[in-house]
Amino acid sequence: GTIYIKDPTVHIPNAYTLCFSKVRNDELFKKDFGEFCVKIHDVEKLFAMITLSLYNIDPSIVKYPMGHLSVDYSKETLTSLDSEHFSAFHKPRSYEWQTEYRFVWNTELSDQIKPFLLNSSKLLSPEIIEDLA
Repeated sequence: GTIYIKDPTVHIPNAYTLCFSKVRNDELFKKDFGEFCVKIHDVEKLFAMITLSLYNIDPSIVKYPMGHLSVDYSKETLTSLDSEHFSAFHKPRSYEWQTEYRFVWNTELSDQIKPFLLNSSKLLSPEIIEDLA
């Protein structure tokens, strides 16, 4: 027989997410993302440094690693429960102009996530990140 599922949904837990673009277009991004720009020279080191800073705030992030990837702009209507197009690294095609790259960290405290200021400036160096503002 065939089983039909009406209006399936997938729950994605809250996660710490930091978004970047792989291209620089000051005029296009100014309205949505702000006026400041940095160039990342070492993605792995930057991710590790921020992870260390986050660990001091929430040690559970090391139990639920997500990582860093380019966003895949293939998110479509959910048609099956095994669809992989509903992760933190998927967005609808209409956002493809952003050419986004994301850092994502999960936590066992996902229901308690709130915005906060993370000061990891003392961990950064010009070999990792450069201010282009």
